[in-house]
Amino acid sequence: MKNERLAILRLLVLKLGETQPSVWWNSTGLQKAGQDDLKFLFPRTAINAALKHAQSLAQSKHDASTRAQGVRHLFRLPVGLEVTLHQTLLDLETTGKLEPLLESLGWDAIQGVTYESLPAQEGPVNLGTLDIHSPKGLSRLANVYRAAFEAGVLCVPYFTLSDAA
Repeated sequence: MKNERLAILRLLVLKLGETQPSVWWNSTGLQKAGQDDLKFLFPRTAINAALKHAQSLAQSKHDASTRAQGVRHLFRLPVGLEVTLHQTLLDLETTGKLEPLLESLGWDAIQGVTYESLPAQEGPVNLGTLDIHSPKGLSRLANVYRAAFEAGVLCVPYFTLSDAA
């Protein structure tokens, strides 16, 4: 499911962005303690509540780095796709699949993504035109984030969407 792969990449980047030594955004809702607190307020949708908060912070961080007109990043996609990703994650949570996924979430959770060793790039990184629904495009985006997380540097990949997206 192409949107599920993209949704899981977003979830993974949001979770790792909370736990980096340098903390990419100041939220803890996707961590165990944060989830325990949120479950009291949002018993059925605690993960999605945390996702929306972290996503807002990540979007602001990415927007501040790109500032260019007409570019996209993992947290600023076309409205229709944003709605689909939100619904995909909400469906995973209400069916009980999102919590176990979040607990064991790693790079291998994104099916169809091929990983390669890349040098880490810090700051804004222009990926050009990308089809984020294709395994190749999603792999390219995931590899740039993975290299940055492994190196402990903040990276903001941005791109324009291909006609296929």
